[in-house]
Formats: sequence, C-alpha cells, structure tokens
Amino acid sequence: MLSDNQIAELLDEKKPVPKSWRSKLLPKKKNNAFHKERELKIKTESGNRFILFVRENLGLANDFTVGIRFVSATGVNYCLRRYNGNSHKHTNHLERMNGEVNQSFAGEFHIHYATERYLKCRKRIDGYAEPTNQFSSLQTALDSIVAD
Repeated sequence: MLSDNQIAELLDEKKPVPKSWRSKLLPKKKNNAFHKERELKIKTESGNRFILFVRENLGLANDFTVGIRFVSATGVNYCLRRYNGNSHKHTNHLERMNGEVNQSFAGEFHIHYATERYLKCRKRIDGYAEPTNQFSSLQTALDSIVAD
C-alpha cells in the first residue's frame, strides 16, 4: 500500500523523458476499433519504473486520458495521476458517501489524483479528481503531464 508521502515522492522523482517523447506517445489504433492508445516506459536513476500512457476515443470528442503509472518491484501498477477530457461526468465517491457538496461535476477537464485514503477504502487509487483549466485538449494534457 502506498502512503500519501510515498505518492508525493514518486511524483516528485525526476523522470528521464526522451526528446522524442511526443512521437513515442502518439496514440495508435489497437485491436479495439474505438480507441487509440500508447505507452512509454521510463526508468529513473533510483531504479523506479513508470509508464506514461495515453488513450483516445475515436468516436467521442475530448474523451481521452493521459496518465502516469508507477510499477512496483512486485509488478503492481499504481496510477498516480490522470488528466481526463471533459466528455463525461465524474463523481468523487468517498466525498459523495460522506455527503459533501460538489462531489460531482460534468463537462469539465479534470485531473485524477492518487490518494492513500481511496486505496485504503478499496477504491481506485486515483478515484479522486478535481476540475482544471490546466489543459483543454489531448495535446495540452500531454504537455502538462510531462511538465509536471
């Protein structure tokens, strides 16, 4: 299980992205005719392994995900951050269960954050999200995640 401190350290760790990262992350059609996908594996100086990934829906505008996963020494993948398009509604389930206001939003670009509390509650580690104006397309989301 990852703690919030470990998640922050993993996100802060310098990740050597090749100069050709744009072409390596250009989504390609796979067996699924409705999506294009691509992954870029990264290994840090400390030996940690990460995967930058992109998925794009071919039939729905602004339905995309750009993210980064940490691959543990045992091979478990933890999605640390996801930058999503504005094509769908998002609900923060733990906040909804607690009766908090503004736990859902629709039609907004948003960023999913890995949190220890979602993992402890057996929810997706990156189930919590917040609306953002940091990006407005797949390309600007890619620029943002690489810059972050």
